[in-house]
Amino acid sequence: MYKTFRKIDKPFVSAYRNFVKEILNKFIMNNTVFITGASSGLGKATARLFQQNGWNVIAAMRSPENEN
Repeated sequence: MYKTFRKIDKPFVSAYRNFVKEILNKFIMNNTVFITGASSGLGKATARLFQQNGWNVIAAMRSPENEN
């Protein structure tokens, strides 16, 4: 049903991490974020990044019991 995507290149992940950090630094108006698709992949990485930077994270996922 769902396609498996290839692993993301490290330079892309690094650029994405820097992009999110820039957003965190520029828009610190409210430190709560709602992230969908947080059980794996980019959603999970984003949720962790926000959490590590002191944000309150509300993480939504389709099947929390299958969270990896």
